[in-house]
Amino acid sequence: MRLLYGVKIERVCVLDDNNDLAASVAASLETTPALLPYMPALLADLWALGADPDMTAQLLAPMLPPHAHVLDLACGKGAVAVTLAQRLGCRVLGLDAIPAFLDEARAMAKKHGVEALCRFEQCDIRTYCRNPDQRFDAVILSAIGPVFGSLEATVGVLRQQTKPGGYIVIDDAWREATDTAMLPPPVAACPTHAQAREALTAHGDAIVVEAPMSLEALRAENRHNNTCIQHRVDRLAERHPHHAALFCAYASNQLYECYLLEHAYGCAVWILQTRP
Repeated sequence: MRLLYGVKIERVCVLDDNNDLAASVAASLETTPALLPYMPALLADLWALGADPDMTAQLLAPMLPPHAHVLDLACGKGAVAVTLAQRLGCRVLGLDAIPAFLDEARAMAKKHGVEALCRFEQCDIRTYCRNPDQRFDAVILSAIGPVFGSLEATVGVLRQQTKPGGYIVIDDAWREATDTAMLPPPVAACPTHAQAREALTAHGDAIVVEAPMSLEALRAENRHNNTCIQHRVDRLAERHPHHAALFCAYASNQLYECYLLEHAYGCAVWILQTRP
């Protein structure tokens, strides 16, 4: 599981009436719009989402200038943003669609003493990226799926937010198998490793880092996350028995997604340097 969010058990998320936005956010969380109001509670014990905050900071440390400006798209609870601000002194703008996640991100920034370096705003990142008002030293998009379309199209969008010679951080996956005949449709639609690298560099940018996630680390992360989610599912099912089937279905789906991640995909953090 790479899509990790959470807030206090009593909080619920409030989206605007844009059904398209709700569907997009639900897809990025591997759930349905009907379950969105309960996602903060279901994922209450998890802070990091997508890319590993420690790994991201370590990989970017030798590349970024002092006081770098960083854009964290779909920032969730701000784990990456807060870590970059705390360790590298970055000034980070984090964008997400779910207010409860942003409240937690602001609280964590204050807890770690970097509230002056982190700004978190609610918006549809697709709308924001259509009308960029500034460019950043680095732009981060961590494991939220094809919000901007194909991998090649995604890079095309992100590079418009990035300064010439700046960096794009993408946490994503490729399928290991080349024969798609017997694969589930989501896996079959995923590019191979070679296709992913070709898409990443289609705009002339260079891959300067490819940091694969080890299978052992992935399995440990999945075990921890699924244990936390199941605990919250049990509590929510007691509190909202009329939705118990929804909660249990979500937990079961996460187990299946984790199985696919561990057996059908390879995962990595890629860093691109944009063509000047």
